[in-house]
Amino acid sequence: MNEGIKNAFPEIIFRGGVNLEDGAKYRSSEFDMFIPVQETTSSLLFGQLGFRDHDNSSFDGRTYVNVGVGYRQEVNGWLLGVNTFMDADIRYSHLRGGIGGEVYKDSMAFSGNYYFPLTGWKTSAAHELHDERPAYGFDLRTKGTLPDFPWFSGELTYEQYYGDKVDLLGNGTLSRNPRAAGAALVWNPVPLLEVRAGYRDAGNGGSQAEGGLRVNYSFGTPLHEQLDYRNVGAPSNTTNRRAFVDRNYDIVMAYREQASKIRITAMPVSGLSGTLVTLMATVDSRYPVEKVEWSGDAELLAGLQLQGSLGSGLILPQLPLTVTDGQEYSLYLTVTDSRGTRVTSERIPVRVTQDETSFRSWINVINDDVQVEDGNFVVSTPLPAGEEGKVIEWHYVRERSEEEWASLKPRHIKYQSDTPGLAFKALGGTERDGHWVERVLVTHIGDDTRPLKLHIEASGPDDKHPVKGTVLLQAQSDSIAQKVTSVEVLFTPGTEEANGSVYRASRRNGNASQNTLCK
Repeated sequence: MNEGIKNAFPEIIFRGGVNLEDGAKYRSSEFDMFIPVQETTSSLLFGQLGFRDHDNSSFDGRTYVNVGVGYRQEVNGWLLGVNTFMDADIRYSHLRGGIGGEVYKDSMAFSGNYYFPLTGWKTSAAHELHDERPAYGFDLRTKGTLPDFPWFSGELTYEQYYGDKVDLLGNGTLSRNPRAAGAALVWNPVPLLEVRAGYRDAGNGGSQAEGGLRVNYSFGTPLHEQLDYRNVGAPSNTTNRRAFVDRNYDIVMAYREQASKIRITAMPVSGLSGTLVTLMATVDSRYPVEKVEWSGDAELLAGLQLQGSLGSGLILPQLPLTVTDGQEYSLYLTVTDSRGTRVTSERIPVRVTQDETSFRSWINVINDDVQVEDGNFVVSTPLPAGEEGKVIEWHYVRERSEEEWASLKPRHIKYQSDTPGLAFKALGGTERDGHWVERVLVTHIGDDTRPLKLHIEASGPDDKHPVKGTVLLQAQSDSIAQKVTSVEVLFTPGTEEANGSVYRASRRNGNASQNTLCK
């Protein structure tokens, strides 16, 4: 395999290593390949491929793949380079882009990199109730080696990232627009090995002591030469052509709190007036619910048992007696989460129907000359004979109590009588003083001394609750005996009447008078 790689890429360089946190705890491992593609006497086109794996305590255990290309050109004794990379978080599917520039002057190196996200916000698995994406940022880096001591080199870095919540060091500490300064000391005992020790300080984002061991293996160089300390030399522009790009290969993540998300589900409510029902509402909230509050029609809220409870009991309001088809009310639920976000539900319909057991229905005749005897309405004034007749007025009454009653417009009114000669004519109804009054004209032809009966039947406005009532009337007789209320007899004084009349004598202008009263 080694020979195959050498034949395909005779000058490929492999780098691998382990990084330790605080010098002892495993933090990450890395593997990189530097692949020269096209080289001239003064320039080099190259590719670079990398892989990094982190412990759960470092960058949330993410795994990164890095792919990049670069170009380096010598200009007047300086080595200038540009590069572009794409970094992939293969665990959580994030992509980041990067562009960089380099300046080398033998043992000194300067570089700068700019990083930007290629994927948008996604729900974070690392921070609850947060979204995440790669952060915008840049870094500046410098590296130097003393020519007389090529085994030792030093590095300085400055990093700046942008966002309200950025985890710069990958330690789970989020800070706003964090920046970090770092320094590292590198020891190369032999060309193959590199030992690093460094420190980074990110202010509010924390600090980090680093240590690591790297293996730098070149497939085109014999192994024994890479293990010879005498082959460690000071960098030059020629050797810098094949240097790995100095950049941050770990994706620094930016976070933001997820927007409040409150979903309210409430079932419609229905029931009989005056009964107790249980409200059924559920709330799905991204953040903890701080407060729930019911609102709506005052008639409903008056029967609410426990304000602030999703499963509160509710006594449905008593409906006015004039309501026949039921009545619908409106109820709303407002939910406030821990972030102060308030969401009000859509209208929750509350359908209330009349409790038919809460009232009774009956007929009431309202004529002034009516009395109730044995459940019948008795009209004391005699019914005139002929077409003049008498108008009977009556209510269809619904009554819940002595204080609460109403006269409604009835339906399916039916008049009938089993008395010969009794006729009736419906005159319809009208509203009077807020009550509905039905009227019927009753006439009688004949000389019948028996009570005249008028039967009334009707149902309520909802075609329910049928009622009956009977009106008793007395016909007015056409005989003289019933019409005479008094008789006056004039006679000459001294006449005697022995017919049982009451005699009252008085003298008027020399005459006497006698009155006979017939009862």
